[in-house]
Amino acid sequence: MSRKRWILFSLITFTVVAFTTAVYLLSVYKGELMLKKLVETQSDGKLELLTDKVTLDFGELKFSVKNLQLNTLNDSSTTTGYRIKINDVSFNVKSLVSIITEGHFIVDSILVVSPVVDVLKFKVGQAKHISL
Repeated sequence: MSRKRWILFSLITFTVVAFTTAVYLLSVYKGELMLKKLVETQSDGKLELLTDKVTLDFGELKFSVKNLQLNTLNDSSTTTGYRIKINDVSFNVKSLVSIITEGHFIVDSILVVSPVVDVLKFKVGQAKHISL
């Protein structure tokens, strides 16, 4: 193989790897961001979504979220809250193009593994007024 062909082959390979990596990272970032926004808007700001790791399987178009946790956000009048912990959530999507360009995704199926729901009781204390 001549030197010019080797350089051309290396350049094409580098470009393909860089493009694939960029699409992967952008899809994972946008997917996680859309999940958090979906939880916030659908719960009217009453739930918070926490995740450890979001991965994407290109071959199956499947997102996997490890250690997902939904918490109710407390305010002074809240007496009961919920904490939902899920070890693994997987969902298949139709297309990555809609995630990257349009900001939405169509989910084919969802698999939830080992959900744990905790009900939390909060004490409602008397407010103390302190003046400085």
